[in-house]
Amino acid sequence: MLLVRLLAVLVVSFSLFGCGMSTPPIKEHNSIEVPDGKNTKTIELFKITSRVSRGTHIGKIGEGWGCIYIGKMVWKSGRANVADEEVKSIFVEELKRFNYNVIGDPDNLFDNKSGRAMYRVGAVITNIRWDVCFLAGYLDGWSSGSTYVELDVEWQVYNALDKKTVYKCMSNGQGKADFSARDTDQGFQQALAHAVRGLMADKGFYSLVSGEKNEKKQGSPSDPPMGGLIDEPQDMSSRGNTSSAPDSPAGGVTVSKSKTTPLNDIAKSVVVIQTPGAHGSGFFIDNQGHILTNQHVVDDEETVRVILQNRTKVEGRVLARDAKRDVALVKVDSQVGVPLGVRLGDLPVGTDVFAIGAPIEMGMQGSVTKGIVSSYRPVNSKRMLQSDVAVFGGNSGGPLVDAQGRVVGICQSGMTATQGFNFFIPIDEGLDKLNVSAK
Repeated sequence: MLLVRLLAVLVVSFSLFGCGMSTPPIKEHNSIEVPDGKNTKTIELFKITSRVSRGTHIGKIGEGWGCIYIGKMVWKSGRANVADEEVKSIFVEELKRFNYNVIGDPDNLFDNKSGRAMYRVGAVITNIRWDVCFLAGYLDGWSSGSTYVELDVEWQVYNALDKKTVYKCMSNGQGKADFSARDTDQGFQQALAHAVRGLMADKGFYSLVSGEKNEKKQGSPSDPPMGGLIDEPQDMSSRGNTSSAPDSPAGGVTVSKSKTTPLNDIAKSVVVIQTPGAHGSGFFIDNQGHILTNQHVVDDEETVRVILQNRTKVEGRVLARDAKRDVALVKVDSQVGVPLGVRLGDLPVGTDVFAIGAPIEMGMQGSVTKGIVSSYRPVNSKRMLQSDVAVFGGNSGGPLVDAQGRVVGICQSGMTATQGFNFFIPIDEGLDKLNVSAK
């Protein structure tokens, strides 16, 4: 029995006393369903643990039609970690039934998005009742009967961007099941599913994951792990696009071909784009809050955190993306940095260029490095601008500009083992794929 092995080792202490097993009625939770057309933030089950102490008497074992008491269930494993795919499936299936944006589907072997959810949910079983009644006991090899399980679960919600627990709540779960082949864990599965529905009945949880409730800020978040640049040129068309943000032109957005910006001021127009577990860069292209970046920076997120030059954090909506050309357009409601102009067409080899972004750590936001245009060449069937300008993980999506501060390329990839061998998307091709015009 899978869950019995993982969750606990139950022992029977035989007794001469007998009594029937009574089970209270199960009251269904009023789970809040996500309306059609609305998306929650991404949610993922992190783990389930038990806080029940070793040796705790958690239930009864009975036998026969009258469920005559023959022993007790004792918790022997103390704190236990439940991480099997069956438990994850219960969590995923219940939330999907109510239209929550849950990731980490254990049934999809080739789409492992573990660790990339905005909110990671953990559960602590604080109390458990587990009763089992064998139909014929010894006569049928203790193989069939009925079981009742009741759980008290403390749910903890962790914000992967801020790296802290931002919400806690409790729910109760109950499960009844008839079993055969000694499969007594069916009651636990039903109780866990019931507890998950209790989580979805919590208005605070719904407000949080639906984006209707802003979290109370508590201190400064630490930097997330390094993200951004890939180690070597790859075909970005292999990266999927599964969100509802269109993989199609945006339209109606215009960038200036004549605007120049002093190098000292360019960093004010460059932002950090943060997703769970990673970060990249981006830059303003107009006065309406449109930001250009890489598709692999925003990945398949519908919303991302945008950190402005003054360290203000705002939410950005992904309006459009093109996975094959690895470009994306993000929109924020707050505008702090001035937009950058662009320079279309190829630059002569040897032209000075400057890369601006947040290499390695978010705290390095606004870093500027200098190099030259080395070449224009095809990389995985895509035309790229090659430069020896120094870039690292976190620079992805940031601008490559000329001496007049006009964007000539978008930082995309590099070879970490061979510094000075880095690639940028020519700006005119990136704009074209997103249907952004230059005037």
